[in-house]
Amino acid sequence: MTGIEEIIEALVTAMDAAEELRERSFRDSREIIRVSKKAINSIHRDQDPAPFLKECRIRNDDMLSYLGDATQRGAVEDAMMELAEAFLLDAILNDEPLPDPTALNVSDRAWILGLADVPGELRRRCLDLLRDGRVDEADGILEKMETVHEALMRFDHPDAVLPVRRKQDVSRSVVERTRGDVASALVSRR
Repeated sequence: MTGIEEIIEALVTAMDAAEELRERSFRDSREIIRVSKKAINSIHRDQDPAPFLKECRIRNDDMLSYLGDATQRGAVEDAMMELAEAFLLDAILNDEPLPDPTALNVSDRAWILGLADVPGELRRRCLDLLRDGRVDEADGILEKMETVHEALMRFDHPDAVLPVRRKQDVSRSVVERTRGDVASALVSRR
């Protein structure tokens, strides 16, 4: 068969390059997730998350620059989701405008899925405040949780488009439990 060797050689080279991109994006995604978690932990410790958030943004932009039009699902989307969660949590707790997907350079799906994880982090903040006897502040965080949850409930799409249903259920549960915790604290304070 004439020409098969040249075609196969070109395809092997293309597949090798795709595999190299995949491996590199896995490594970079894990690093973005690690640094995003550091940002979230620093927020909970009332420390400045800015250095971690900055590093996340730089790493994400770098990863997307070499991926180009390659897929942004799987590990890459997971990294963008963690990054979005960290930035959104920081903005919510500081009463700042939420950065949109474009501002964070993440996909719409990653932004939504990152937002869907925020209620759990807000619950953590609420419980810390309740433990410190700061019931009114915890009640304010509960209001923010409820706003996020209500926003999440507007998404009613098949999992193939947006796999958010399970996270919506978790959010509902987290909000209800936190509402009970805050209500108990308010009653006991009276």
